[in-house]
Amino acid sequence: MTRLPLLALSAALLVLAGCNREDATKASAPIATIAPPAGKQWTDVVAATPEGGYRMGNPNAPVRLVEYGSFTCPHCKAFEAQGFPALKGASYIGSGRVSYEFRSFLLHSPDAAVTLLVQCRGADTFFPMAEQVFGAQDTWLGKLVKVPEATQTAWQSMPPADQFRAMAAASGLKGFLAARGLPGAQQDKCLNDPLAPSKLVAARDHATNNLGVNGTPAFFINDQMVEDVAAWPQLEPRLKDALG
Repeated sequence: MTRLPLLALSAALLVLAGCNREDATKASAPIATIAPPAGKQWTDVVAATPEGGYRMGNPNAPVRLVEYGSFTCPHCKAFEAQGFPALKGASYIGSGRVSYEFRSFLLHSPDAAVTLLVQCRGADTFFPMAEQVFGAQDTWLGKLVKVPEATQTAWQSMPPADQFRAMAAASGLKGFLAARGLPGAQQDKCLNDPLAPSKLVAARDHATNNLGVNGTPAFFINDQMVEDVAAWPQLEPRLKDALG
């Protein structure tokens, strides 16, 4: 089975995205609002994608925003706090003109365990769970940073499922998520998935080798990587250009 390398956890607090290409996406004319399905808002429309991500909004939206993000990345946390509320509004996802997909990118070894926990209950709870985990990032990641180096080294020799459970316990995420409706037994079941580690690694390798992603957050608009963007104030003008 694939074993995930344990990178220096303290570095997780200093990660900055840095790999993007020029984004030339611009609408030739303004894009009109698209009505949601009867009885729903577009923010209620959430689905897992074949690429391993989770998409919110109109699946046929003319503007498709994809973020490759890491749950251990402080800049991803900042985007979650500042950008995601705006994205859900009437100008973007709420208008049916923009869809947003989050794809987890393994930047540090805790990302695998955290990703499995956040997506444990599927599409319906993915975004609320991600919001909670990002919001508490300083607390649970801070606990992992303080784990003795000898213990971190010992984790590397464990099978992935054992490593994931050890991290979930040491970080306090196990109790944090149990208090938010994800029972410990269900967490263990998700962390024990024998196929999950290789899928996460394959998704990361595809993003790195084929799409040029090697930092987070990395954004794509309609399949084009957006250059030099790591925060909402930088991204929003690009979305406006794409919308016309």
